[in-house]
Amino acid sequence: MKIMVIDRDRGAIEEIKQICGDIPDVDLVIEPIKNNALDALRAEKYDAVFFDPAPQNELRPFVIGARRGISHYNPIVVLSHQLDQNTVRSQGANDVLPKPFDATSFKKRLENMRNLNMLIARLEDDSIDFPSKDGVISKSAFYQIFISCLDRADRYGEETYLTFSSIANIDEITAEHGADIANEVCENLKKYTMRIRRLSDIAGRTAPEEICLMLSRPANAEEPKMAISRFAESMAEYAELIPVGDAKPVIRVTMLAIPTGEVTFEKDFTS
Repeated sequence: MKIMVIDRDRGAIEEIKQICGDIPDVDLVIEPIKNNALDALRAEKYDAVFFDPAPQNELRPFVIGARRGISHYNPIVVLSHQLDQNTVRSQGANDVLPKPFDATSFKKRLENMRNLNMLIARLEDDSIDFPSKDGVISKSAFYQIFISCLDRADRYGEETYLTFSSIANIDEITAEHGADIANEVCENLKKYTMRIRRLSDIAGRTAPEEICLMLSRPANAEEPKMAISRFAESMAEYAELIPVGDAKPVIRVTMLAIPTGEVTFEKDFTS
């Protein structure tokens, strides 16, 4: 995981070096000069960019410079003593890490950015697609809408919430019961997901064993919480209806917030 830190705060830099030293797969780049950092970000993708805009606290020009006119997406976490999440989100950043910070909060932001990068890589992979059917759009079409959500988060600070319902043990079911049974289990999951979803949600097939529901521009902070609570409760009730014969699938429900990359809900259900 390649990350860049743009900060003149020596204390914060030393803290980050110490934290990242305990994470084997982190490749840390320190660049105190903003213009040099922008040149590097345009030339190469970074999995996370930690940026302290002090003393001006002017963030938007940096966000534009780090993203416009390039083919890759650089997630940006703002380091700040003063700026809050609403402020940095309105200027296009993914999240904020208030100073002073500890190892736990820094690692949490890294985990969130890892989630976001993994999702982007998975959705943009065009080596496999699934046709639109029964109200569920193809993976490629879903990806295009997802990209527009990232763009609206960048421009307007808008939030999107993705709810994934998947068969977590699909490989085990395939090995034990065969591909036909596994496909039937996945088809049942799709049918039940579409039955209990909100009509306003966009549904896409993001993997053979996975359906994703997109909640765009929630009216308030409570809407995603209420939506995932109702969905999970309904999925728990239907879990016993999804198995085929002796196959006992584990249904995993996960909600991921965009643009922060935070997993706000995850739970497994089985019959």
